[in-house]
Amino acid sequence: MFKKLLLLTVCLSGCGFQPLLAPEPYGSKSLTQSGEGFTVKVNIRGIQGYPNHAFYQYLQKRLSIMKFKEPRTLDITLSQSVMDVSFGVDATATRSQNVMIADYTLSEKGKILRQGKVDSVTSFHLDANDEFSTLNSRLGSDEKVIQSLGEEIIREILVTAP
Repeated sequence: MFKKLLLLTVCLSGCGFQPLLAPEPYGSKSLTQSGEGFTVKVNIRGIQGYPNHAFYQYLQKRLSIMKFKEPRTLDITLSQSVMDVSFGVDATATRSQNVMIADYTLSEKGKILRQGKVDSVTSFHLDANDEFSTLNSRLGSDEKVIQSLGEEIIREILVTAP
């Protein structure tokens, strides 16, 4: 039995198999070198889960078309807060605010090219009678702050483009 398990493990690990529900290692993810220039290696820390992954995917799509003479590194620390901002007569929350903040540092060969902090704020409707509607609003709000924050960071990177 042990030999079969060992053989199965070796075979599956050799082909790059990774279980679907295994936790994805967050942190250092990189965009690879292309033929004409280098792209940006992205390191994301801070919040975990969907916002981290969605933010990385958004940046990957936008940064993959940028080419630089030297490889660059973008270190980002994300933070997010969601708070109720409006209440009904019966003291139930009716609207929440979603704030995402990114502290970033763009470097090339260890030299800092640009660093700063950008943020994005949006709000979403809460419906005490319909949890699905509230969840859908929250996810839409996350998408908006991720896209807005990603665009802000792209603008900051474009300032340093050669």
